[in-house]
Amino acid sequence: MVQWPQMISAVVITKNEQEIISRCLSKLKFCNEIIIVDDFSTDNTLKIAKKYTSKIFKHHLSDNFSDQRNFGLRKAKNNWVLFVDSDEIITFSLAKEITSKINNSSNDAYYIKRIDYFFGKRMNWGEFLNKKFIRLIKKNKGKWVRPVHEYWFTKGKVGILNNHIKHYSHSSISVLINKINYYSGINANYLYYQKERGSMFEVFFYPSIKFIHNYILKLGFLDGFYGLIFSMFMSLHSFLSRLKLYFLWYGR
Repeated sequence: MVQWPQMISAVVITKNEQEIISRCLSKLKFCNEIIIVDDFSTDNTLKIAKKYTSKIFKHHLSDNFSDQRNFGLRKAKNNWVLFVDSDEIITFSLAKEITSKINNSSNDAYYIKRIDYFFGKRMNWGEFLNKKFIRLIKKNKGKWVRPVHEYWFTKGKVGILNNHIKHYSHSSISVLINKINYYSGINANYLYYQKERGSMFEVFFYPSIKFIHNYILKLGFLDGFYGLIFSMFMSLHSFLSRLKLYFLWYGR
């Protein structure tokens, strides 16, 4: 039996995740505190989550993922906080590395590499190439910024861990399309309030460049058919973001 140090808080954001939440939370036993920030789920997500933690908070997402993460951060009692998405799994090797690193660390945050599975297939190229995110952070050393495609902003020292998070995204085409439509809308609104102008040229130019970048320059074609499909969907996301931004400026 592994004896885990009692000094890590995990924060998981949820919204109708009954099919996958147990898989995620069962791998967080090395954290002595698990915090659920739930956007008022209507399925059995919270019933399942209660098997793993009593620290469940309902908080409206309001189209702002950074606010949701920062809310969870404020609820954490430990100095080190790990952010995990509900469709991700912390491997045993990563858990061991996390607990060993934070004991005597001079860093204020850590990048964690990610292995992505797209409709069950492991992806290695395109946008997935060398993908990493800041997920392990010290409290009061930064904050989450941007309403979607959010990231951790810190002026502190950031290290990188060797082991990976496993990410199992998108259970179906319809779920993926719905997410793209939702995220592109938030992104367009963000760009609009940042006073970034949209143009019809960008509506067609950005998606084309996005596809070339993912599929050709970052070798997405090496992932075969799935690499092609993913690159096309990411191009669609770019297209919808720029189209919605254009309409925000010039009307529907």
